[in-house]
Amino acid sequence: MNQPTVPHASNLQGRPPIVVRGMSNRLFCEYADSPAISNMARDPLFSTTAAVRWKRQLETRARLLKLRGLRLHILIAPEARYIFREEIPTHMALSDRSPARQFSELYSGIDNLTIINPEDSLIGARGGIDVYRTNDTHWSAYGAFVAYRTLIEHLPPDIPMNPVTAADVGYRFRPTYGDMGALVEPEVTADMPVASIRGGATRLVLNYAGDGRNAWKRFESSRGRGHAFVLRDSFATELGIFMNESFARVDWLGATSRLHLEAIDEEKPDLVIWELAERRLLVEVSDHASSTAYEVYAFDNSTPYGMAALEACEDKAEGNLSMALTNARNAAKHPDASTAYQYLLADILRESGMFEEAEATIRRAIELRRDRPAYWHLLSVVCRHSGKLNEAMNASLHAVKLAPHNGQFVSDCGYNLLALGRRNEAIDVMATCRTLVSDSPHLSYWLSVAYLQAGDVGNARKEAMNAYLLWPEHPDIYALIWLIESDTR
Repeated sequence: MNQPTVPHASNLQGRPPIVVRGMSNRLFCEYADSPAISNMARDPLFSTTAAVRWKRQLETRARLLKLRGLRLHILIAPEARYIFREEIPTHMALSDRSPARQFSELYSGIDNLTIINPEDSLIGARGGIDVYRTNDTHWSAYGAFVAYRTLIEHLPPDIPMNPVTAADVGYRFRPTYGDMGALVEPEVTADMPVASIRGGATRLVLNYAGDGRNAWKRFESSRGRGHAFVLRDSFATELGIFMNESFARVDWLGATSRLHLEAIDEEKPDLVIWELAERRLLVEVSDHASSTAYEVYAFDNSTPYGMAALEACEDKAEGNLSMALTNARNAAKHPDASTAYQYLLADILRESGMFEEAEATIRRAIELRRDRPAYWHLLSVVCRHSGKLNEAMNASLHAVKLAPHNGQFVSDCGYNLLALGRRNEAIDVMATCRTLVSDSPHLSYWLSVAYLQAGDVGNARKEAMNAYLLWPEHPDIYALIWLIESDTR
């Protein structure tokens, strides 16, 4: 793929394929290391297949939250290029309609879903304090407040909260390099606003980390009312001060695009918000994983054993299982380490092929926390590797009971039941989940296999095609469709 380069006239050095200077010296990012850049000039931006996958996911999320008396609110953080179109370099092409506008047009009609796109509000707020940092890819504190006000306007009136008003907010200015200004030579600084709230009473009460940049932070404020649960990315950094003072409690999870339904069930918020950068609309995600928020964001990085666990996560991601195992053992043996450390150790033991020790480790965790579906799922996987199919099946049934809408857990249970010849039970378990969950390719694949074994070719074809729409690159799905079409019954 040919990527645009910086015109020599820009005089920018450092990483010129990424950072470019606009017409008014504003810096823009090309995302040369991201697949999204190739789509930015297309209109429409969403292919038919991608649009179908998004629709399946959003409908599933909205449907599952509605069962819990909650609504899904999506706050899109626009790209600066769509707020400052007239300032972009002449070589940079944009679609006529931003990704956020196209996304809103496609999906605003989905039941129990509200999409908030503050693009027009941010454009309208230009002319005073800068709404986006001139040397950064993110909005400024003032731009975040504009987006916050737009969000508040779209929330139901019965949501308990104490909104922050413009009169409550003060700004001071300080020079910053920004995430782009620091990448060029000479470095570019800019005076950017820092927000403060009169009478602010926020305090951080939980700060757990996961691998990479993952973190779960909880703030409480005596000023606010109600409880918000926010799935976020880096745009939430400036947004946080306003949200934290509006609610008595805010849980921030991220960077993530997963819904983390199991955590929502346990934490019981009044409001669920998914904040994501506009460029992330072109990146597809899945809610159906083998771990939940309580395993992803599990480690206290202020402690030595927490840091050892995080190092184990990093080692595991890099394929260094020997070092990962050493660090995980050191972390898990600490007397204050929670059961999540045992889960991490068991998972690394499993990946290292040490199934007997992995089983013993995860069983110790289950003895203390029988309410963690990911623990039961891991036990199922380990037992299956050891040839203990009945124990695997029983463990997977526990996982499904605790997390009945996780397609990964449910399809694993269906697989175990099929392996034991209990086809009708497998169909019942998976079909029950499938009535609400339409965005899990694993679930549709194994349900299709079960239907085909039962001779129900029509339903087998339907589920196989759904799996194909969700994961068209997987060869096993092609093979399954071929088997179905070759069936002469």
